[in-house]
This record gives sequence, C-alpha cells and structure tokens, in this order.
Amino acid sequence: LKGLLGVERGLPRFKVGEPAGEARVEGPGYRPYAFFAVVEGVRLDDEAIRQLVQLQEKVHATFGRDRRKVSIGFYDLEGVEFPISYVAADPRSVKFKPLGFTIEMTPEEILRNHPKGVAYRHLVEGRGVVPLIVDAQGRVVGFPPITNSEEYRVTEDTTRVLIDVTSTEPEAGRRMLYLVASAFAARGGTVRPVRL
Repeated sequence: LKGLLGVERGLPRFKVGEPAGEARVEGPGYRPYAFFAVVEGVRLDDEAIRQLVQLQEKVHATFGRDRRKVSIGFYDLEGVEFPISYVAADPRSVKFKPLGFTIEMTPEEILRNHPKGVAYRHLVEGRGVVPLIVDAQGRVVGFPPITNSEEYRVTEDTTRVLIDVTSTEPEAGRRMLYLVASAFAARGGTVRPVRL
C-alpha cells in the first residue's frame, strides 16, 4: 500500500541482526528439513496475531500442501534456551501441554485427542517416531506439523518470536521461513538467523 500511495518505493528492507543461536537438525527421515529464525522487537496486538495465524494457515493449505510439504510454527521465545533441536522422538517418550490444552499429553495422545492431532495424524502416524522441537533443557517447544506447546503461545505481550519451518523439500522450507520472518519483521522486528 505504501508503494501504491507513493509513500515508500522499492522492496521493503528489514533489519537483520547477528545469529540468535544454533539448532541441531536430526529430524525423522520422512520430514528431514527444519529451518529457524528469531524476530526480536515485534509489536503485536490481537489483530496482528490473527493476521499472522491466517497467513500460517493459508500457507499450510496451499504451498504447504495441507502441511504435507511444509509446516510453520511460531513461539514466544521467552523461556526457550538455545541450542534448540529438531529431533525424531518416540511418540510415548515425552509429555507437554499442546496448544489450547491445560493438561500434558504425549504426542501419541495428541494424535488421538487434540483437534489438530486428529486432523493431521496421517502425516506422522505409523512411522515409529515423530518430529519434535526441543530446547537445550529438553522442553518440547513444538510438534510439527501437528501443534505447538501451550507454554510458548504467542500473545500480545510477546516481543521475541521463534519461527520454525519443517519440510520435505529444503528450498520450500527456506522460502517459507523468509516469508514468515518478513511478516513478523514488518511489525517492527529485527530478524536474527539461527545457525543449523
């Protein structure tokens, strides 16, 4: 809109800082790629969060092939300790509170009882292991492509965001990371890469 009105011309330029930390990528072979970024200094209100979730869901449905090819998660970075890891885990090995729930569940239970688990379990079920994102303390941050941890829900108080993109194809994952990081950076943030 700024370009159309002549207020600002050219491509938007976003602030990019030093790397925020490191990530170890050792996910399952059926969903091997993960990419991460941090955006600091974002200003979010209820409407901004709704728009970002809508962007996430539109990308999941279209470019992401209903989460089969690409899935996106974003989290409040408060409490997450680097290095983070994208791992293949036993679906009964750990418990965490999935988004929208107050009780802890294993990934196996989430696939049976959480609305997103029921809807997308076909993407991970029956493969022996599930993908998880965990921090340096072993706390579950996300269960892609199913759901995030309630502990790291993005709210209006969030100013530092961790973004993950997991995919079955590396270039698709990188492109979606750039897209989502740009959407957060447009809300006043500085993008910081995460070394893989």
